[in-house]
Amino acid sequence: MRAYTAWRQRGFLRARTFYRRAPWVRTLSGRVSHQTRAPAPATPIFMLDDDTRYRLFRLLAEHPRISQRELANALGLSLGKTNYSVRALVERGWIKVQNFRNSDNKLAYAYVLTPNGVSAKVRATVDFLRSKQAEFERLEGEIEQLRQEIAAESSEPERQRSLFN
Repeated sequence: MRAYTAWRQRGFLRARTFYRRAPWVRTLSGRVSHQTRAPAPATPIFMLDDDTRYRLFRLLAEHPRISQRELANALGLSLGKTNYSVRALVERGWIKVQNFRNSDNKLAYAYVLTPNGVSAKVRATVDFLRSKQAEFERLEGEIEQLRQEIAAESSEPERQRSLFN
């Protein structure tokens, strides 16, 4: 105890300061309610792009007994980000996790899409399809522009020869 006090007096240790939140919270309706504990923030699944979210839903629907490590390898994500994404889906109520008690591997889980999860998968599929169609149309325009440039350059071979000679 003496060493701690000596270190603190010399300035090496600082007293801890705790910042407390107000014991009340104003709700969206304007009412004031007392709060005993701050609610856990919802994990945003929207950090994932449309492609990854679509592939995650598709893999979980096709292979409900897939492990997170196999899921991470299939998606090309780290195991931590995959775990974060799966937990976010569970928190939102889009998937349900079931543990197999009869299994030899006690860590075996099944990921089952809930009805809300099925509708979220449909939305993710629509968003994915929309983004891929927009990308396809953009690429078609770019290809057409390149073809026109090639046609314009090939019609003037004499000009090109005079520039490079």
